[in-house]
This record gives sequence, structure tokens and C-alpha cells, in this order.
Amino acid sequence: MKLFVRNKLVYIQKVKDLPDLHRFDTILEGSKPLKASHLQGKLLISCPSTDQLATLFKLMKSEPLDGLDQVVLAAAQRKPLNRQIKSMFRIVKAGGGLVTRNDRYLMIYRLGRWDLPKGKLDEGEKFGPAAVREVSEECNVSVQLRHKICTTWHTYENNGKDVLKQTRWYAMDCLNDLHMRPQLEENIHDVRWMKPNEVNQVLENSYLTIREVFMRYFYHYPQELMPFSTDQSA
Repeated sequence: MKLFVRNKLVYIQKVKDLPDLHRFDTILEGSKPLKASHLQGKLLISCPSTDQLATLFKLMKSEPLDGLDQVVLAAAQRKPLNRQIKSMFRIVKAGGGLVTRNDRYLMIYRLGRWDLPKGKLDEGEKFGPAAVREVSEECNVSVQLRHKICTTWHTYENNGKDVLKQTRWYAMDCLNDLHMRPQLEENIHDVRWMKPNEVNQVLENSYLTIREVFMRYFYHYPQELMPFSTDQSA
């Protein structure tokens, strides 16, 4: 599981699958107290305690994170740790789309960053239909679902509550963009078709979740066809 907190990567991994420990700047055991000063470079927390997890997300919400590269949480088994982390947030489910047409990709400009169209599921709605609906509403285009790309998780705060958004992303084909326009009431101010090199440029002013979607999308194709930078540390 990859979790994005304020555009920083928190990665849950099995202890036995850890890479060379020398790559980490700080290593903490589960019994050690976590401090704001630890949020620098690459941080490894081995077998994190409940208190450590609570402190981590509290600090990541309130402290400057400019010097932090990523956090790795290592446990004997990932699923129990995943469940524990999810229990600390209110889960919101959403669907989104990476839409293509004539070797171009549909991007939206929202709240000062380039993004992909997505939105929350309505009550009783499935992920795929929700993703198609949200793309249609936010961009005023007609699309056809192709396949699932990946699921991303990111945190945010809403009315004082800590939220963990689960977004399932789908590849889509554009069927009609004759009346394409941004949904202004959703703070979307531009909708634009971009060539691969243009996408690579605007990803510098985007979110790591969006880089993740593009990276996973191109896993469906030969490596030499991947036009985007996949460096998560950039």
C-alpha cells in the first residue's frame, strides 16, 4: 500500500522485503518516540506502534515537510498494518479517469495544480460508473471505459476530520469533446489535451498521486514507450 500525505509518500512494506538499510537517513524501532526532527530525508519505522502511527500522521499534518523524501513503515505482514492505518481515518471512495485521444491526455487545472478528473462515489454507485460520470461532469466530454489502472490513497482534512480517500483510476477513450469545458463550480479553471512532453512538464506542478497513475498506466506497455518521468522523489 502506498499512502500520500501532503504530497509525500508513505509506503507500507514487509520487513523481509526491505532494501539496503543504508539508503535510509533515519531508522526507528516501534518502541522509540517519533519527533518532528525525524521527518527528514528517507525515514524507516520498523514495526510501528499505534502511538507512533498517530504521532506520524499528526506531525505530517502540521509540520513543514520540505526536507522529507519518503516514509517507509515496515511490518511482518502488510495487511494488518494497512487495516490499522485505515481505521485511523474516515474512508471516502472516489473514481477517476486518464482519458486519451489521438495520443494526447486530458488534464484539468484545479486549485493551482494540474490534475486528472475524479470525484466521490454517490450512494450505491460502483467505482467504474462513478469515474465515467465524474470525467463527464468535470470536463463535459463523452468517454468510454477501458480498464482499471490502479488505486491510490491520499489523506486530507475535511471539517476537522482526517480523511483517507481511496481512488480507483481507469483508462478511458474520449468519444466526443465537441463541447469540452471545465466545471467551474468544482474549482476547475482549465481542461486541456496535452502531448506526452507537455504532460511531463506539468507533472512538476501536480501531485505524486497523479504521477503514480501515469506510471502505472504505462506499465501496460513496453518500457521504451513510456514517455514520462517516473522518479517519485522529484
